[in-house]
Amino acid sequence: MESADIKELYSAVVNSSEYADKKDRIDYLAHFFAMLDNKLDRIGNWQLGFYNKKEDVIIVFELMQDGTINVSESKPLKKEEHVVGELKIEELELNFDEALKKQIKFQKEKYPGNMTVKMVVLLQELEKSPVWNLTVVTSTYNTLNVKIHAKTGEIIDHSLDSLLSWGEQLK
Repeated sequence: MESADIKELYSAVVNSSEYADKKDRIDYLAHFFAMLDNKLDRIGNWQLGFYNKKEDVIIVFELMQDGTINVSESKPLKKEEHVVGELKIEELELNFDEALKKQIKFQKEKYPGNMTVKMVVLLQELEKSPVWNLTVVTSTYNTLNVKIHAKTGEIIDHSLDSLLSWGEQLK
């Protein structure tokens, strides 16, 4: 099972020369992102996104396995009128390991027949609160989304949707 200290990842990025090169264009931290496999081990690298309001762009710092940092930019996935929320690192009480354990326990209790194939991990600000937004693709062709408040540890929302219904929505 994957383990990560979010504050250490953040520190590694903000103390890097790559961050120093982009610092003047960064307004604030927007998200942490990772993907996990069916054993809940990370696929790829942790990515930290920082928002630039003026350009409406996310500057992404990808922490590579060898300790280097790759930098890229992309437009945020949002509705035009939506503002990308600021994720305040000092507000994070529930670490990644604890959030993952809560999600696993919840999934086993509430959705026992839905085994994890892959998981998308997103730590972001939603409605002025830090939220672990965990989306699981299951062996039963469903997506289970669990949102956990990153300050209180409370499960604030969850839903199970069929991947098969997505095709119907696209028609």
